[in-house]
Order: sequence, then structure tokens, then C-alpha cells
Amino acid sequence: MKETPDIRYQSDAVGTVAAERILFPVDLSIRKPTHAAALAAARAIMTQIESEAAQLKVGSFTINAGSVRFQHEDKGTILMQMSCILALTPTGEAAFWPRAEAIAATLDLIQKFCEPPPKGSIDVGVYTGPAQHGGKAAGQGG
Repeated sequence: MKETPDIRYQSDAVGTVAAERILFPVDLSIRKPTHAAALAAARAIMTQIESEAAQLKVGSFTINAGSVRFQHEDKGTILMQMSCILALTPTGEAAFWPRAEAIAATLDLIQKFCEPPPKGSIDVGVYTGPAQHGGKAAGQGG
């Protein structure tokens, strides 16, 4: 069976330069003993991603939650699934290389969080998919 490629970003050069924002999906799957513990773990991960993204100095980042789901499992644990968007509004020159570098740095950051957890630890999973271009963020003039 042939696997489909795991495309994280695809655009022509004009689209990359013209993008006002780049939207990176970040999905969490967290298993904890309580709802509150799962939510706290999700918040800690997203806070860490946002903090490390700001250190990239490639633009401004915001995180927007898209959905959340709590499931009580038969074994008594809580499985929380959450979908978020890490939105990058690039700064600096609107040229191909600086924009491509900003996208690559952000993808590398997200990938670091997607690495498999240590063996025997399946409490937290971070996943991503293809980034997309977005328009101006709410509250930005234009």
C-alpha cells in the first residue's frame, strides 16, 4: 500500500510572499486522570509552543483553539482532544527567502513537539497537518 506524502506546506512563490498570515494546525491528544489535569496539560503545551515561537523572531504568533473534546474512557481516564491553530503574521521583508525561512522555522518548532514521547509514556500526543494561508487577523487594518 502506497502511503500519501505528509505535506506540511505547499505554495507557489507568489503565494508565499503575499501571505498575510500562515496558519499551522496543532492537534493535541492528552490522557490524564481528570478533566482538569488534561486541560492543564494542554494549556501548558500550547503556552510552551507560543513562547518558543516568539523566540524565533520571524513575526507575531497567536494561538486560537478550534475545538475541544473530553472522553471518559472505560479504564477511568480522560482523553482530551483539542485542535488549535498557530497563526504566524510574518514581519520583515515581504520576499520569498525570508518568508520561506519563517515558515521552515515554525514547521521545525512544531515538529519538535510532534516527536514520539518516551517509550511507555502515551499521555500526550501532538500532531500537525498542512499549513494554509490566512487573511489579516481580526483587528488589523488594511
